[in-house]
Amino acid sequence: MFNPSREQVRLFFCDAWKKHVDRLPLVGAGEPVTEARHALESSDAVLVVEDGKPIGVITRHDLLAFVTKHPIAGGSHD
Repeated sequence: MFNPSREQVRLFFCDAWKKHVDRLPLVGAGEPVTEARHALESSDAVLVVEDGKPIGVITRHDLLAFVTKHPIAGGSHD
């Protein structure tokens, strides 16, 4: 039976995270929703950063749910 140590699991997830995070566009935590919308036109998700550190991920699904509840936040389609 495979029973990885806590450190092996941590290293596995850190490695997997690094592979994906390098491909995600970045959006600042204080930027308008329209910035995330523009970034999500070419990516399935964006990495939200604050002071250069990742604090979250926004997916297309997240944005659609937000804009559905707050239609004015979606901005115009320019």
